[in-house]
Amino acid sequence: MKRYLLIMLLSFCCAISAQQGTSLTDKQKAKQEEEIEKRKAKYVDDLIAELNIDEFQQHIVKQKLYDYFDEKLKILQINQPYFKREQQIQDLDATYFEDLNGVIPDEAIAKMKKRLKGEDEEDSKKKKKKKKRKKKSKDN
Repeated sequence: MKRYLLIMLLSFCCAISAQQGTSLTDKQKAKQEEEIEKRKAKYVDDLIAELNIDEFQQHIVKQKLYDYFDEKLKILQINQPYFKREQQIQDLDATYFEDLNGVIPDEAIAKMKKRLKGEDEEDSKKKKKKKKRKKKSKDN
């Protein structure tokens, strides 16, 4: 009888601790999604500030960038082979901003595409400086 009560008590405690573990992961997921949204908003704001376009154009580009990120996320979440996903992303990159040609200057579109691909010159300069600092700190 005592064993039976002990087993029931232990199984009840395990069930409660398992439920608490899942609620923590839900909180962590919500916090992580919030952090991602903050980073995305900061990235979009920084990119728009670099483009040197007027307020109306900024609003259009901002909406277009958020839609672009949503479309890219949908592609990445689909369970497909790697090469198909990469092809879809390349197609998205090539065609998604074509309708902005008449709205903003071509230089701004080129700069935006370059930044989205990660080919920004400022970022590469920062990375080189960071590598030099790491190398110096390893040598010392």
